[in-house]
Amino acid sequence: MKNFIFDVDGTLIDTIGMYIPALQTTLAKHGYERKYTDLTKLFGITALDALRDAGVKSDEIQPIFKEWFTLAYQNDDKVSV
Repeated sequence: MKNFIFDVDGTLIDTIGMYIPALQTTLAKHGYERKYTDLTKLFGITALDALRDAGVKSDEIQPIFKEWFTLAYQNDDKVSV
């Protein structure tokens, strides 16, 4: 075998604690109050699809996306192996 393909997130590492709290905080800042448990259902799809499914208006998706990921990466200590 020359190549191996495997799922990293949710298999080798768990990043939900990094992304979901940052998403919840960012959404709330922009007037989108969402329950943590509702947001966990969006975990595993693309970030842009998650924002759409969370009800973010199309013209706000890119700015909120950037803000969300900036905040999430500040919480990289929440990633577990």
